[in-house]
Amino acid sequence: MQTTSQYLTFTLGGECYAVDVQNAQTVIEHSRVTHIPRMPDFMMGVINFRGSVVPLIDLHRKLGLVRDEADAAESSQDFVIVILELPWEGRSITLGVRVDEVREVIDIDSAMIEATPSIGGSVDMRFMRGITRRADEFLLVLDAERVLESDELLRLGEHLVAS
Repeated sequence: MQTTSQYLTFTLGGECYAVDVQNAQTVIEHSRVTHIPRMPDFMMGVINFRGSVVPLIDLHRKLGLVRDEADAAESSQDFVIVILELPWEGRSITLGVRVDEVREVIDIDSAMIEATPSIGGSVDMRFMRGITRRADEFLLVLDAERVLESDELLRLGEHLVAS
């Protein structure tokens, strides 16, 4: 059965990604980040989103994308935050993910999403639902619910409560 869903597209390191809009709550411009000591390297810290403390993840680091120091320093001030709402243990959690640029919302037919080939590369494919083609480019379809695995969520929650 073919189903069409809407996806928010964004860029990371020059490549285009897509995430199901059911998980994408909103997009915000750069926000003040409060850094928390001893967090995993992919955690940028926390931000204030509508009066709530929301963890902020550097999606470049989480996905294993390599950036050189000059690129990292140049882009450290220019980024966009996608606020994701994810199901976890019968409730939902909110977290922000840092991306380079948000593009648009598009329709993708589920039959057009192919398994991601395991040919190596710079992206950790555990977090990908698959890959699809749009016009002359490929879109890596992110599985938002895998961005933070259960044990990482648990450790993050414990750390934020203890802080």
